[in-house]
Amino acid sequence: MHQIKHIVLIEDDPITTLIIKKLIERKSPNCYISTFKDGEAALNFMKQAQSNTQAPVSLILLDINMPIMNGWEFLDNLPRVSLNFTIPIIMLTSSIDQDDIKKSKQYKLIKGYFFKPIDEEKLDKIMNIALVAYSDRP
Repeated sequence: MHQIKHIVLIEDDPITTLIIKKLIERKSPNCYISTFKDGEAALNFMKQAQSNTQAPVSLILLDINMPIMNGWEFLDNLPRVSLNFTIPIIMLTSSIDQDDIKKSKQYKLIKGYFFKPIDEEKLDKIMNIALVAYSDRP
């Protein structure tokens, strides 16, 4: 069974980032967490991570509203990284806008949409969704 070994967290709020990191570290102490404050920095990392075999990315936690490149722009630019991109993405946002929720369903890589703040119960659901996404792969 696949394990979540490396999570990319794309979140511009430092307090939210700290809380999420602490929850993940408590739940999965051997999981590596890469954090980015905007989608562009994360996208640049993902380009390089495709060839990194030491700690391949297992899950992306993505905020919507960020400076420089927002979550939607990140998603729209992923094909530049790889046409075979299969890492599950969970939207983790403060947006309760129904249009955002509906839009998230248009991206096959998005496996869930969760509202902030995150807690242990939400993190458990997120990890389970990611594990199911890996088991559903051909």
